[in-house]
Amino acid sequence: MTVSTQTSKKSHDGDGVTTSFAIPFMWLDDDDIKIYVVDADNVETLKSVSDYTLAGVGEETGGTVTCDTFVPASTERLVIVREMAPLQDIDYVTGGAFPADAHEGALDRLTLLVQQYQEILDRCLQLSQTSDGISV
Repeated sequence: MTVSTQTSKKSHDGDGVTTSFAIPFMWLDDDDIKIYVVDADNVETLKSVSDYTLAGVGEETGGTVTCDTFVPASTERLVIVREMAPLQDIDYVTGGAFPADAHEGALDRLTLLVQQYQEILDRCLQLSQTSDGISV
């Protein structure tokens, strides 16, 4: 499999009617997806996994989230975020087989983690590349 998008977060405007929203990026485990509802005052509410259903885990093109217990109002945004734990669970045995699928899966996971952290860095204040740092 390949990772063909750089996206790790998607925001959808609510309309008080729509309950199914596209997730335009790959995720490897349903626990990696977090769903937030953000109101007009920018108050964020993390939804419980019992509030929605995911479809498309492991699909390169993504999938969907269906809101089961709530409908985002027209004054709200639904924000879908991939939040993976920074773990590596592939264990190669010395002298054993080097399975291509397992290796590619590990590389895909690393790519998704890099994307996740890049999204976080994109929201941070940064000094210029030529800066010597901050003097205190």
